[in-house]
Amino acid sequence: MFSLIYISRTTSPMAPADLEAILKVSRPSNLQKNISGMLIYKDGEFMQVLEGKKEDVEKLFNIIAKDKRHDEILVLSRKEVPQRCFSDWSMGFQNISSDLPN
Repeated sequence: MFSLIYISRTTSPMAPADLEAILKVSRPSNLQKNISGMLIYKDGEFMQVLEGKKEDVEKLFNIIAKDKRHDEILVLSRKEVPQRCFSDWSMGFQNISSDLPN
């Protein structure tokens, strides 16, 4: 099992509908590729964990890195792991932006 964690800035503000559109495409695509993970969004920044076969994760990350919605991408971790942390999620998501009501 392989895990890749990255952070990035968005190139423009993301409305809730924009984030929902990303998830609508990502979840079935990741499920088909046997990739799991978690996406966190906060005030114009993403943090994402991708898990799966190394070649599948790297291929997906290369697509993400070319996505014009991302800027300043920084890989925090890229390594083999003993097991998935997000096995039940094709793409978990949490919006923790400061403009959300408490």
